[in-house]
Amino acid sequence: MDDIRALLLRIITGFDLGIEHGSFAYEMLVLGIVVVFLVIVDFLLRLIFIKGLRGLLGKIPWFNSSTADARSKKVLSKLVSLIVTSIFIGLLTLPFPNGGAWYVGLLLVARLCQTYFFFSLLTAVIDTGRAWMLRQPQYRDNPMVALLQAFKVLAIFLAVLVVISLLFRIDMSTIFGSLAALSAVLMLIFKDTILGFVASIQLTGSDMVHVGDWITVPGKSVDGNVMEISLTTVKVMGFDNSMYTIPPYDLVSNPVQNWSNMQRSNARLCARSIYIDISSIRYADDQLIKRLRQSGMLSQVMDQLIAEVEDENKKQSLTDDLTRVRVTNLGLFRNYVLKFLEQSEAVDHNYDVMCFQKPMTEMGLPLLVRFFTKTSNWGMHETIAANTFEHLMAVISLFDLKIYQKVSSSNLASATESELKEMLATKQAAADSDTEEAK
Repeated sequence: MDDIRALLLRIITGFDLGIEHGSFAYEMLVLGIVVVFLVIVDFLLRLIFIKGLRGLLGKIPWFNSSTADARSKKVLSKLVSLIVTSIFIGLLTLPFPNGGAWYVGLLLVARLCQTYFFFSLLTAVIDTGRAWMLRQPQYRDNPMVALLQAFKVLAIFLAVLVVISLLFRIDMSTIFGSLAALSAVLMLIFKDTILGFVASIQLTGSDMVHVGDWITVPGKSVDGNVMEISLTTVKVMGFDNSMYTIPPYDLVSNPVQNWSNMQRSNARLCARSIYIDISSIRYADDQLIKRLRQSGMLSQVMDQLIAEVEDENKKQSLTDDLTRVRVTNLGLFRNYVLKFLEQSEAVDHNYDVMCFQKPMTEMGLPLLVRFFTKTSNWGMHETIAANTFEHLMAVISLFDLKIYQKVSSSNLASATESELKEMLATKQAAADSDTEEAK
């Protein structure tokens, strides 16, 4: 800076136009020379930084994009403006060596511009760094992405404090002391921002939720894909293309179901219950066993079950109908379900296939069928589940089982009609028997 001042002094003394030193005309002349010098410096710096340095940065792969090039140009432009403004402040004593109103006014404007360019440069660097991290898969979910956004808010807040300090000539220590006294009020005003900041760090740092994850928040009726995680909001796009906007701390304070692991594993759980009418459960008689033996899938299973039952009866010497172990139609159906799922190509056999009873309810006996499909695609998964349970509900009558259904006007009429037909058939059979005996 001293060398620049000495150079300008030699230039100023070279313009000896007979103007009195210290006069207003002399001050304006010197100020004009300083401004012309700064214009030249600004042109040279922009030529070196923006033209030359951007050409070198363009060889880096990430800076080849138009967005990165625009961001780098913005950063370098702010840097040049900050350097030129700082030089102007250092040279302002040349035209105004004794101070004065012009000196005070220009110094205030220059310091305000310096503050603006400095914090603009800082926020531009933060935005560039955040954009670069979002482009890199390994850094996209890093907690620093949320921290950089918080630093940008802090930089803007500090810029406002510096401007207030310059305009009203208040020392920064006094301003910070006043803020400390008003900390309780500030905590209340910025409560959501502080909670969102902490929650966003927890979300990304604890590897809970990432951009692109499918999440469900039961208490908030939120179900969709995460589009953006910012300091104050999390944007989730629902499957009806609606957009949910929720605070980050809602994802920390409430249970969240994240489906991303299911999507990565490419296997999705299907667990549904078939409610069995309890009155239809009975022991399997010879007629039922004979009919079911015609199924190649069940023949081997039934032979194994019957052999196990007979061995158990022999071990315990159980012979009467009340105590001896027998196969039920529900037991046969359970084994059929397991065999059917084991042979299905749509079922992922790396996971357990289960079919078991749950506690009885007023709607009957729930028989839970649980398996994993080989796809996590929602549509294909539902198709496989529908095909599976449609088949099971269609074949359950072959086991002399009935599915529970609440009584309605239609099925009550159907049930009454079938009961009447059964009653008439029974009476007709009895009448035929009496006729035969009379003969």
